[in-house]
Amino acid sequence: MNTSILPVLLIAIFTLGGCGQLPQSTPAANTDSAPATQAQSTPVASKGQQLFITHCASCHQGMSQTPSPNAVVLNSRVLAKESAFKALLRQPYSPMMPAFGPEVLSDEDVHELYGYLQAEKAKAPAN
Repeated sequence: MNTSILPVLLIAIFTLGGCGQLPQSTPAANTDSAPATQAQSTPVASKGQQLFITHCASCHQGMSQTPSPNAVVLNSRVLAKESAFKALLRQPYSPMMPAFGPEVLSDEDVHELYGYLQAEKAKAPAN
């Protein structure tokens, strides 16, 4: 093949094939009829759930594929008050659990995590 024609041939292929073109946006006049994309159909994790997955799920794994608080966590008396929960995170009474100081979990993070656990507790079947 003649090597001088190769660059011209490649440019023609990319141009005709649409390679390198930016996708054209279309106005979203009626979003009800548009098919749901992966991003639209996937629920977004709450901040509390994200914190749980990041800091707690490796030890407090549920029985499902999705990390969730297990019965020991959800039925803990420590969850009765947010202040007791925060104290446990800051100074755990088990040597198996690391301390989560404010440099790891801010007070706002503790509040979000507590809210997530309370919501999960409310959804859990009564034991």
